[in-house]
Amino acid sequence: MTRDEKWLYVQIHPLRLAAGVAGAGWGLPLLWSHRPLPGLALTFAPPALAAVGLSSSAQLHGVRASGWGRYARRYLTPPAQAARAAAWVAILGAAWSHRPVLLGAGLLALGGVWARGWAVDRTWRRIPVASLARS
Repeated sequence: MTRDEKWLYVQIHPLRLAAGVAGAGWGLPLLWSHRPLPGLALTFAPPALAAVGLSSSAQLHGVRASGWGRYARRYLTPPAQAARAAAWVAILGAAWSHRPVLLGAGLLALGGVWARGWAVDRTWRRIPVASLARS
């Protein structure tokens, strides 16, 4: 598996996704309170540590072979990843500046990037959520 493939599959691994959600849950309230160092550290350290740990593990082969892996190969393109990064910039800025509407818009944009395949191509709507548990 190449470095680029590992990077792609790490992003959709359930452990990495859970670390990202947890990190945002811990870090965004701190950014809202204008505590940038702990806020940014808690937002980005858990998913980064999970990504580093997973990138060297064999668990990524299961993700690669799953429906989620096929979905990621097709829809999490470099432009989609850039859109995810832009959504995160909006989310972080909204938390810092106390703008709940912008925060909601950033979260919707982030969700939209992840769900783009379901909106564009009906065949990908049949990926069972249980396929994540098998990886």
